[in-house]
Amino acid sequence: MTLWTKWKLWYEYKRFCKAYPIAKSKKNWNYIILHHSWSPDNKVTSDWEGIRQYHIKECGWKDIGYHFGIELVNSAVQLKIGRSLETIGAHTKGFNETGIGVCLIGNYDLNILSNDQLKMFYFLCKRLMELYPDINAKHILGHRETYPLLNKPVEKTCPGKLVSMNDIRNLISPET
Repeated sequence: MTLWTKWKLWYEYKRFCKAYPIAKSKKNWNYIILHHSWSPDNKVTSDWEGIRQYHIKECGWKDIGYHFGIELVNSAVQLKIGRSLETIGAHTKGFNETGIGVCLIGNYDLNILSNDQLKMFYFLCKRLMELYPDINAKHILGHRETYPLLNKPVEKTCPGKLVSMNDIRNLISPET
């Protein structure tokens, strides 16, 4: 990576932090758990709000189960805010109390993540790792990777068959 590329990435990260001021909560988080909505992203309106309404009305939850979402709306990737970081999630059995839930809107069994989506997730992880030192690249897991850690058979492909969690971890921290 050239010095110019590093500077540009640093500058974009600073813009991300300004646009999305994420503050440290009193809760001590240890993991980031990546999901996908397993639905096609319609790319025009917010599917995030539809998921929120489903979780509230159909599941009877107080809010959407995830803390953050990453969605393409009108050709721009947006970070969507879900549950407060003061609140445990409702996204991964066995990890709701210790894991921050992030949902990629779309079906990544069929589609490949865009560079902009990947960059948004990278910036989000970088910020969360700054706020919560117990989170490192090895603690960034795809939902499917949590099942073996609980000695359970894998039930889902989440965050999608076409998402390589090892590649994502290497991007976030090349030394892992």
